Amino acid sequence: MSRLKERIRAGEAVLTAELLTVDTGGLDGVRERFATYEDYVDAVNATDNTAAHAHASPVAVAIALKQLGMEPIMQIA
Repeated sequence: MSRLKERIRAGEAVLTAELLTVDTGGLDGVRERFATYEDYVDAVNATDNTAAHAHASPVAVAIALKQLGMEPIMQIA
């Protein structure tokens, strides 16, 4: 069970963070972006085209986050 799901079920507060823009680097690029706060958040928001510019697909970023053991929250605008 994910940390996010455990905290919600327990009625605890949850903390999410928005992933910094990912333009290159594949799995390593995603890991680099969330590594500094992965121990502190329950889930990470994979946003869609921040600052109105095309970046890595939020679907691809969400899949990478899941592969790295983080709970993704995919956003599409």
